[in-house]
Amino acid sequence: MFTERRRKTLDFEMKWTPGAGGSKREAIRDTFGIGVSRYHQILRYLCFQTEARDFAPEVTEPWLDRQSTRVRQLTSAADPTRST
Repeated sequence: MFTERRRKTLDFEMKWTPGAGGSKREAIRDTFGIGVSRYHQILRYLCFQTEARDFAPEVTEPWLDRQSTRVRQLTSAADPTRST
């Protein structure tokens, strides 16, 4: 279910910019009342939801691309038979 809170999380991620004043950590706590770790857990979950990908591809697609890159790097580093 794509709730208002989930939509608000994606809206926040789309609109927040580093020059917005204050830290993102503070903005997350002020806006959602949660810590940055929990926020990123929620965001990670949302990136795998079809409704979220349809609503905010500019947030979800780059995040999923970064995750795929990290997995490839970790897999490559963990396999001593692979050449770099």
